[in-house]
Amino acid sequence: MANFEETEINSLSEFIKLIERRGRPDGKRIILYRGQNVDKALIPGIARHLYRKSREVNEIRMFNEFKRSSLPHLQSKPNNDLEWLTIAQHYGIPTRLLDWTDNPLAALYFAVSKESMEESSAVVWVFSASMDNKIFTEEQNFDIFKEKELKIFKPSTIIDRVGSQSGWFSYHPYRSQGYYQRIDQEYSDKDIRLHKILIKKENSKNIKHTLEACGINKYSIFRDLDSLGQYIFLKNKS
Repeated sequence: MANFEETEINSLSEFIKLIERRGRPDGKRIILYRGQNVDKALIPGIARHLYRKSREVNEIRMFNEFKRSSLPHLQSKPNNDLEWLTIAQHYGIPTRLLDWTDNPLAALYFAVSKESMEESSAVVWVFSASMDNKIFTEEQNFDIFKEKELKIFKPSTIIDRVGSQSGWFSYHPYRSQGYYQRIDQEYSDKDIRLHKILIKKENSKNIKHTLEACGINKYSIFRDLDSLGQYIFLKNKS
C-alpha cells in the first residue's frame, strides 16, 4: 500500500507555497497532479459506475461501439487502441484511464471549479516518481484489455485539449470482479510519493475566483470554442 501525507490549504497562496516547498524540478523525477472536487479514491471512471455484468465486459462493449461509430467525427484515425482509449475517455466513455496533468494550477482549477453536491473537501493529488521508474511507459501498442501492469504515459496530442491541459494518464489494469488496480492502495513502490492536498468546500469558491483573477480559467485550460463561449458568458453573468 502506498503511503501518502495529507495537507489542508485555505487559499491559492498557501497552495503555491506548498508547491514551492517541494522544490524545483531537478530533471530526475516526474511530478503529476490530479484535481478532484470530492475526496474520493484514485480509481478510473469505469470502476465508479455500476453495471449488471462485469465492468470489463461493459468496458469492452462501449469501447468497440465507440470505435465503430466515432470515426466519421474524427479529423484523423488513431494509430493504436491506446489512442482510441484516450479519445473515448475524453468524450465521456468510462474507461480504465485516469487523468493527470503536470500543471499544478490546472489541477487546482479542476478541483475547485465545479461545486460538489456532497459535503466533502476538494482534493489535489500529487504524484512523484523517478523518471526511470518502470511505471512510466512510452510504449503504446500493448493490448489494452490484457496488460496486467499499472502504467503512466503522456498521450499523443491527437486531441487538442490533452495538449492544452498538459495531460497525462494512468492506466489501471483489470483484476477481477469489477476491480481495477489503484495507485493509492495497491501499488507498492518506495520510489513513488503521493501527497493529498485538501481544500474545504467553503474555501473552493474563493480559490476559484483568485485563480480566475490570475488568468486561470476554463478557456485558458481547454483552449477551444466551447470553453471560450462558456468563459465569456460566465464572466459577464450578473
